[in-house]
Amino acid sequence: MYKNDKEHIESLLRHAHLNIGDVDSLKVYNGLTDQSIKKDNVVMEFLEYMSKPENFWFTCKYLLNVDLLPFQLCILEELWNRKFPMLIATRGAGKTWILALYALLRAFFMQGSKIIVIGAAFRQSKLLFEYMETFYKNSPIFRNMVGGSRGQGPKRDIDRCTFYVGSSEIIAIPLGDGSKIRGLRANYIIADEEIFEVVIKGFGAVSANPAEKVKEIAQIQKLKELGMYNEADEIEREMGFGNQTIIAGTAYYAFNHFYDYFVRQRDIVLSRG
Repeated sequence: MYKNDKEHIESLLRHAHLNIGDVDSLKVYNGLTDQSIKKDNVVMEFLEYMSKPENFWFTCKYLLNVDLLPFQLCILEELWNRKFPMLIATRGAGKTWILALYALLRAFFMQGSKIIVIGAAFRQSKLLFEYMETFYKNSPIFRNMVGGSRGQGPKRDIDRCTFYVGSSEIIAIPLGDGSKIRGLRANYIIADEEIFEVVIKGFGAVSANPAEKVKEIAQIQKLKELGMYNEADEIEREMGFGNQTIIAGTAYYAFNHFYDYFVRQRDIVLSRG
């Protein structure tokens, strides 16, 4: 290929922001075209491919009509795989935007989930909800899959905003003094750090299906007793890691309260448990 070939130059320009040089010289594995993988149910195989965080660029591009940058993909993958992630970023880094995108992906691929988004004031939680509405409006495919019937899509009430995605539910609420939202339970919690210690910790004390979880844990233990570790690992992967709480904020000064969270979390990471 000639280096001044128009198509080649267009390719270089299209991928220049990745800073990885000439992509035409790279060998990239494409799981969608791998003929060695047996596909009993093509639709389910395709959905499974899209649900993996390493494929989220493809998922967000063609499902939600969103282009993601590499650092945003890294954030999504960490949020997806970590039970207690902390999102620390400067102001204007797009924390709210990426959390809104993450909430929709969780709701879509983990059907039956209950996700609660909490802000100190209703304005904060509504801002995240408005991003979700924007994704919904700008993606014909996602909007068609979710539908716009009475029990689906974004809905607004006086004291909360709710987004229904199949059997999943995302609720955006203000904290206030905490008296009106005590007793709420969720599988996934997205919270501003400033209000986390007040009442939010207890929100995640619930399982989506407690009886089923007990059975699965017992099956894992039995399989390990029988020496069937691969089968046990498969069940564990399907179970996921359980409930999740995400705290987001900006550690802008050493005396800022979120900086204390950052230092504590960093020490935990560096201690390796």
